Amino acid sequence: MKTGSRFRWQWAAALLCVPLFATPISAQQAAAPQRDSSAALQRILDPFSPPSPVQATRHFSAQGGTTGSPRARGSNARTPGAAPAKLDFNLDTKPDLLFQSIGTSDLVYWLMDGDRLLNYGYVNPSRPGTNWVVVASADFNGDHKADLVLQDTGTGDLIYWLLNGPNQIGVQYFSPRNPGQYWNVVGAADMNGDGFPDLVFQNSLTGDIYVWYMQGATLISGAYINPSNPGPGWTVAAVGDLNGDGFADIVVQKKLLTPDNSSGTVYVWYMQNDTQIGGGFLAPANPGPAWNVAGLVDLLGQGRPQILFQNAGTGDLAYWVMDGLNLVRYDVPKPNNPGAHWRLVGAK
Repeated sequence: MKTGSRFRWQWAAALLCVPLFATPISAQQAAAPQRDSSAALQRILDPFSPPSPVQATRHFSAQGGTTGSPRARGSNARTPGAAPAKLDFNLDTKPDLLFQSIGTSDLVYWLMDGDRLLNYGYVNPSRPGTNWVVVASADFNGDHKADLVLQDTGTGDLIYWLLNGPNQIGVQYFSPRNPGQYWNVVGAADMNGDGFPDLVFQNSLTGDIYVWYMQGATLISGAYINPSNPGPGWTVAAVGDLNGDGFADIVVQKKLLTPDNSSGTVYVWYMQNDTQIGGGFLAPANPGPAWNVAGLVDLLGQGRPQILFQNAGTGDLAYWVMDGLNLVRYDVPKPNNPGAHWRLVGAK
């Protein structure tokens, strides 16, 4: 598409056609720093049909690690309450979806009614800068509106965008602003039940998982998850309460290519604060080639999130409705594809 062309929607192809703006808006310029049986969906769903489950003992290693001893959270903690939807741009209490362009960094939101698109638009400003990637979302200032967490892929710096609907009303660095080399944000959730969202990191070199206990945007203390490392090739794909016990759980996916075809396998750690207390492979364990866990979102209003997947090659979206670790059915958002260069973000 040519630069400056208008944003338009092609319903038949279900693609987002996105203009390339002439002047990016840099983040650092801001103030401080039951499966549908219709024939139309059959082509989409068939490639997503998973193979037989893999054996847990062959593919997953939960290695022991070190836990920290978080300091007292202080007396200013908010009373925990119902957490806002991961992203709700029009404040209708129904979660919406956010996509970021791989090439331009543009941010486009989908306003959803369940799993169906109502409307769409650009976040304002639409472009945080080519090095800034949305890595999570949570309410960091207590206004019951989800904010965006962005990380600079070059420096590792962390900022958050305060949002009012789809409009940015402020930008701040986290304190501290940088977690150190190789540490990437992989999710945001209240890990200790103090009412404040915390940041979960994974070290891209070692695989270790660490949590920053936050009070707003300020680090209070930190700890390694226990166990601290899921094993070689396992990447944290999402953080959220999958079993409805009030504790955020950790979803990991095997990203390392292996001779036994276990790549893509998904495992869940049931957590209690920063300690694993159970878990297991999804049943079935593998969504199929190129399907990555993209987030946890309760599109259906069930009180527990569905697992969203996105195909790394085509951009197609699909979700699994779960009963514990067991797949009940799978389906797709309508439309099911934002375009091959758009990645679902902020649902971690």
